[in-house]
Parts: sequence; structure tokens; C-alpha cells
Amino acid sequence: MGRPEKTLVDEESPAGALGAALRDLRHAAGLSQTELAALSGCAPATVGQVERARFLPSSQLVDAWVEQLPRSGRLWTLWEQAVIRSHRSRAANHNLG
Repeated sequence: MGRPEKTLVDEESPAGALGAALRDLRHAAGLSQTELAALSGCAPATVGQVERARFLPSSQLVDAWVEQLPRSGRLWTLWEQAVIRSHRSRAANHNLG
């Protein structure tokens, strides 16, 4: 399956929960990051960054993953929670500056 996967970050955060769910679903489907990336039209690094909560994917990418991965509808809820948290965080940082 290529290089060893890096460990996940805080699975308690919305982005971490999204990443952990994506990794679990990908493993359950028997896909590598490279294979899922090819099926969904993104770079393998993007899959890895999302799984490690380093990058928040677009809604189009989440849609592609939901189409490719069985029983993956929960990705939408997790993505929405991560987006809301990200917007709140940016707003709080903006108000501090």
C-alpha cells in the first residue's frame, strides 16, 4: 500500500472527526489514499491532509467521496460541523485583530 500513513490528529475536533471517518471509510473500502484520490479527482496528498485535519475539503470533494465510499453519508454532517467551526474560529480571530 505504499508509505506508512501518518497518525491522525485530535479526533475530538470536527476536522479531526471528519479525517478519522474518511480514513475509516477508505480502509473499509480497501482503498489507498492514492486510489481514493484517483477515483475522486484530487491529489493523494489532499486525502492525507484531510485525514490529518490539516485541510478542509470543498463540498464537491466530499460529494465525490460520498459517491465512491459505501455508507459514507455521515461525511456530510462531519464536514458541515468542521466548516461551521472553521468560520467561527476565523470570525473570532478577526474580531481580536
